[in-house]
Amino acid sequence: METTEPTSNLLRLPQQPHELHKYYAAAFNTGDVEQVLRLFEPQAQFVSPAGTVHTGLAAIRAELAGYLRRGGTMRITTRLVLEFEGFALLRSEWELIYEHVPGQSVILRGEGLEVGRRQANGVWQFVVDQPFGPG
Repeated sequence: METTEPTSNLLRLPQQPHELHKYYAAAFNTGDVEQVLRLFEPQAQFVSPAGTVHTGLAAIRAELAGYLRRGGTMRITTRLVLEFEGFALLRSEWELIYEHVPGQSVILRGEGLEVGRRQANGVWQFVVDQPFGPG
């Protein structure tokens, strides 16, 4: 499967469900929460590590802002994409690398479960993002 590397090419949005992870990592790596939010539907849900469901862009913005402020680098490997009638179930493995002192890294890892939906304009966005596994 595809592993994403940091990139700054955010001129377009995902046209296929398998591109969601690539664009998510690229948006995250800009450090700009608004770039990340472009990948979510307005009433999307994001599940925190504690299992709290954050619904809507304002709630997702508040939850993601702390992660983005730390300035880490995200990499995502897509493990599964099942597409059916405009919806896609995705599974990912990700790592978030924080290096605040040269040579000393803190690495967070997880397995995500996501649902994407094709929009009327052909762009894919997340409906549900549970980055900390099916729990």
